[in-house]
Amino acid sequence: MNEFLDLQHIRGLSPRSVRTYGYDLLHFARWWAQAAPGPLSELNESTLLDYVRYQLDQHPKPTAQTINHRLTALRSLYRFHYQREIPSHNRFLKHAYATRSPFGFGRPGTRVTGLRLKEPRRLVVPSRPSRSQSSGVAFALFATSA
Repeated sequence: MNEFLDLQHIRGLSPRSVRTYGYDLLHFARWWAQAAPGPLSELNESTLLDYVRYQLDQHPKPTAQTINHRLTALRSLYRFHYQREIPSHNRFLKHAYATRSPFGFGRPGTRVTGLRLKEPRRLVVPSRPSRSQSSGVAFALFATSA
């Protein structure tokens, strides 16, 4: 794991991002040591499914974004060591789709995704200032222009 984290540092990721990867991988390593101790090469999508179930049973339950980030970190670690995707026997856990350049040219690529949790969409609703806030703003604008 240290070699993987060192590569992330060399790639230019911020220290905070590298630390987040480290904590995500540490969380998995602690679970892996209890649940299915063995080499990382034995990791597969069904093991990841067990890991997701474990996380969803925790109190407080982590957000879908946190779980997805942990899964992404594990997939990256696995690709780093074995130069391939995590094996899966379940055809529903893998999904491949074609990618294109945002500019519309270049060779099309293929992206494979595995198990992910659905993240709720965030809706930002601007709040209206109260009368006291809006009158203070108007007063500040009036005071600076005088």
